Amino acid sequence: MSATGTRKKGSPANLVCGGYKQLGKEACTNHFLDYNALYRMVYTALLEQFARIDPSAREGIVDHVFGTVKKKIEKKGIKNPVRTLQKDLSDLDRLVERLYGDYTEGYLDEDQLKALLKKYQTQRQKIKNEIANAKRFHQRGEDAWAKALKQRLSSHLEEILNPRELTGELLFRFIYRIDVHQGCMAKEAGGRVKHQRVEIHYGFFTEKKERKVLL
Repeated sequence: MSATGTRKKGSPANLVCGGYKQLGKEACTNHFLDYNALYRMVYTALLEQFARIDPSAREGIVDHVFGTVKKKIEKKGIKNPVRTLQKDLSDLDRLVERLYGDYTEGYLDEDQLKALLKKYQTQRQKIKNEIANAKRFHQRGEDAWAKALKQRLSSHLEEILNPRELTGELLFRFIYRIDVHQGCMAKEAGGRVKHQRVEIHYGFFTEKKERKVLL
């Protein structure tokens, strides 16, 4: 639909059929709708849809997004101190194996072997202690990071599902199409009233819903 001027007080524009405006009645009918009326209708309809998402479903959305973010981080190979220390421990164990090989081949005497083994054993115990500490620290860090990220995701989801206004971003994200049909005037107790049917097609699965507007 296209925007056009209106004499209605407080309304920024009327929305008229673009096909009719450009090509006339051969293309479509002369249906139009007040901008504010359509705004309120779509905004209310989206809030109703969002309200149907129960807490468990919202938690599931947060968990799904969190899992996706975590996989991306792990794929980037962010350095884990525990893995680095474990590699150091493996390298040290290989050095000890080599020492025994040098001893059996006569490159080292028994006193040299004992002195080096004592040195490596001290280093090995130090690395094992560092691994234990790193595991505890890293786990606490991971838990704190996961908790903080989930809280941020949950807050962001609540902002999306409880919008203060209808924005272009919301429309493009959640609305696939809006069909505005030809209106008709009907005489009622309060006078002549315009009846008009509007269909909102969402960008997600939901029950089909039509809006009948009284203008």
